[in-house]
Amino acid sequence: MKRLLLHVGYPKSASTSLQNGLFLGLHKAGAINFLGRAFESDFYGEKQSKGLYKIWFDHVLASGPYQANPIGELSKCLPNVLSEGLFMMNERRHERIIGPAVLHKYFTPHADKVGVLIVIRKQQDLIPSYYVQNYRRFENVFSDFLTRHKSEDWKGETKIFNFHEVAKAYAAVFGKDDVHIVFFEDFVRNRSRFSEQLGCAMGVDPAVVQSHLGDGHLNEAPKKANAVMVRKPSKFSGRLTKISEKLGLGLADFFQVPLPPIADKERAFIQESFRDSNLRLAEDFALDKQTMQSHGYF
Repeated sequence: MKRLLLHVGYPKSASTSLQNGLFLGLHKAGAINFLGRAFESDFYGEKQSKGLYKIWFDHVLASGPYQANPIGELSKCLPNVLSEGLFMMNERRHERIIGPAVLHKYFTPHADKVGVLIVIRKQQDLIPSYYVQNYRRFENVFSDFLTRHKSEDWKGETKIFNFHEVAKAYAAVFGKDDVHIVFFEDFVRNRSRFSEQLGCAMGVDPAVVQSHLGDGHLNEAPKKANAVMVRKPSKFSGRLTKISEKLGLGLADFFQVPLPPIADKERAFIQESFRDSNLRLAEDFALDKQTMQSHGYF
C-alpha cells in the first residue's frame, strides 16, 4: 500500500526545521521515504538536483503529467512524505485556494492513501514574519499593512492566514479525516504532543518521531532589543559571520533581518481579526480549544 503525506508548510512555521531535522533524519533512519527537499542539507529528492526539483515543482503547478523521476518513486513499504512550503506560498497568486485540487490530481492516481499535514502558527506571530519577509522594503508601516488587508477581509494573498478556510479547502478534496492540523507552538513547547500528532499523521511510532525531533531547531536567534532575528544566514554568510565574531568585527547583525517590535494593540488587532475563524477551525476539525487558547489563537 502506497501511503503519502503532503506537508504544505506555512512560512516561519518550522517547515525548514522539520525538513532538515525530522523528515530527513527519519528518511536516513529508514522510517519514512522522504520525497521533499531539505535545502540546508543539499537534499533535493532522489536525483539530488536543485534544478530538476524546481522544474518538477513548476511542472506540478502547471498540472503536468505525473513524474516520479525528480523526487523518487513512492514506496510501498514506508510512509511517503513530501514537504514543500511553496505550495502554500503559491496560493498568494490566486483568488481562491487551488493547492488541494492540484495536489489531488497529481498524486492520488499513484497513491492508495493521501493525507495532508498543516502546521499552523498563531496569526499574531505569523503575519509579522510574513510582512518582514515579503514587504518590509516596500511598506514602512506595519499598521498600514494590517489596516489594508483587514479592509479587504483578508482576501487575496493574505487568505492563507484564515486557517479555517484553508483547512476546509483541503478537507473538501481529501476528506476531513485525512487533514491533520498541528500547532507550531507545540513544536516549541510540547514536543511530546507534537510527536504524537505527527506520528499519527505519518504512520510512524511517536517515540521514533520524538527521538528525531532533537535534530530539529528553530531558525531563530534570541531576541535583541525586542526584535526576533528571523533570517538564517546562508552557508557563505554563516562562515563569514563566524570569522567576523572571532575577529571582533560584529557582522552577525548584517546578515539577519529583525522583526520590528509589534505593539500590543497590533497583536490584539490580529488576534481579534481571526478569533472567530480559529474557533470554527477548532469546532470543525475537533481541535482542543483549551490548547488553542493557551497558545493564543483566541
